[in-house]
Amino acid sequence: VTETNQGQAVSVFDYTRSGIVFTFQRAPTFDAIFPTVCPASVGGTELTITGTGFINSETLSCRFSNTTLVPAVWVESTRILCTTPAMVLDPGSKTVEVSHNRQQFFLSANNSAPLSVQKVA
Repeated sequence: VTETNQGQAVSVFDYTRSGIVFTFQRAPTFDAIFPTVCPASVGGTELTITGTGFINSETLSCRFSNTTLVPAVWVESTRILCTTPAMVLDPGSKTVEVSHNRQQFFLSANNSAPLSVQKVA
């Protein structure tokens, strides 16, 4: 809601009749994953994901190849940790997404930080 006085905005505020509080959080951005390679189907590889805007929350998470969701560990606003799940993945490049709320997921800028899954000999 914007209040105006003679056509000039004097205050801006948001409210709901129910009293529910909404918090706006900017989308996280990330640009690197380390290590960039993990074994197929084994799981348990700890990944360090770096970027900006990571928020320490109970719902901070990573999603692998648009299917498997795992909790993330917040280290600081520019770094989180995710452990690859035990899952059957075909070798190749896989997407990694980050979410603050387990509802909206974000890829790295231009998907520039894919994870390479390799067959274990």
